[in-house]
Amino acid sequence: MFAYEKKQEGFILVEVLVTMALLALFFSGITSAWVNGLQSGRVAGDRTRALFLAEEGLAAVQNLRDAGFTNLTNGTHGINDSGLQWAFAGSSDATDIFTREVTISSIDASTKNITSTVSWEKSDGVISSVALTSYFTNWITATSGGWLTPSQTGVLNLSSTQDGLRVQVSGDYAYIVRASGSPDFFIVNITNPSAPALVGSLSVGNTVTDLVVSGSYAYVTGQNNSAELRIINITNPASPTIVGTYNAPGNANATSVFVSGTNAYVVRASSSDREFLAVNITNPAIPVLLGSLDLGDQGNDVAVSGSYAYVASNSNTQEVQIVNITNPAVPTLAGSYNLSGTSNSSSIAVNSNLVYFSNNDTLYILDDTTHGSPVWQGSTGLGGVINDIAFDGSGLSLIFAATSFSTRECEVVNVYDPTAPVLIGYVNITGSSANGVAYDPVLDQVVMACTDNSSELITITHP
Repeated sequence: MFAYEKKQEGFILVEVLVTMALLALFFSGITSAWVNGLQSGRVAGDRTRALFLAEEGLAAVQNLRDAGFTNLTNGTHGINDSGLQWAFAGSSDATDIFTREVTISSIDASTKNITSTVSWEKSDGVISSVALTSYFTNWITATSGGWLTPSQTGVLNLSSTQDGLRVQVSGDYAYIVRASGSPDFFIVNITNPSAPALVGSLSVGNTVTDLVVSGSYAYVTGQNNSAELRIINITNPASPTIVGTYNAPGNANATSVFVSGTNAYVVRASSSDREFLAVNITNPAIPVLLGSLDLGDQGNDVAVSGSYAYVASNSNTQEVQIVNITNPAVPTLAGSYNLSGTSNSSSIAVNSNLVYFSNNDTLYILDDTTHGSPVWQGSTGLGGVINDIAFDGSGLSLIFAATSFSTRECEVVNVYDPTAPVLIGYVNITGSSANGVAYDPVLDQVVMACTDNSSELITITHP
């Protein structure tokens, strides 16, 4: 009996030892897996953070490129964001265990190769790294079509001393008006920008305020109370003739006109009569009012895109007014945009859903994709009062501005990125102010209506 008990105790001891060994192996495996998991998680976390820092490096270089392509100097750089502005600093920068280097090299005059590399030491002493590469172009040069260095090319001295007011271009000709004088409507051949030549002229006698050209006709607005809109046949440029007039209700002066299809859209000074008019011009000899709308204040300029007319207004709460002209007989106010302050908007241009307008010395850009609830995109100051603007319409993304800035009356703004319009070029023209501007897509030139008594019309070209 005693021997049996001893034998039993021996078996129990062996079982305990085996169990303890198995438990030790089990917990050792769990601990090893836990430690390995922690290490793997830390390695993965370090790599994720390194990738983020590398992406941030590329984003910082893009920000510097947008501020000026010349900022991208070849070499290896660190990145610094002191002062809320990215800048290159040294040959690398460090964040905790990570070291970042941004390497820049030239592909060609307008393209840079950018590599953002982030390295760090792992716990086992091994150095690891990640690298991201991208190519940045000088988008301003690529989208400016040579207009970085515009220059005055030709001038035309019109008879008498009245200032050039507005100008339009169609085909080989520029059409320019003056507010007064006789004649006050001129047709100029601009096929040779260095020597614009007067072809024909006409006395409208309307105290002219604006003009637009469409097909074989020029449409001129003015202050004549019985003929706020005059229609001129320009089929023979040497002999333009007035073929029709429109007398708007009341005595308010017409200020601007835009033609779309068979309709002319006219805006005018504020009065008890409606400021927005839709006039059918199917028969130029007998223009007929289709519909009108009370804008509540003076309209200074008007442009049309699709089924909507955009008005630059004197209203302090609706500097841009959007009119639905789907049914020209019943135009309706679809929406508006209110700028802070009380300055009036003076000129306006539209390209698809983007609306460009001026307010004093600032060019603004709106996105009106919704047709009635425009969203602010960007703006830029031009230093002098903006009297007129023109969109290039040639596939580039440029706005040409006629301003009162005494040393850069013609200014060129790249609006490829509507959130960041950039002044890329300007010309100090003869005289002290430019009143009107038009772009010629055929010869890729700008024509301006100016105040100088010896050069009321000026052509601008680029290399």
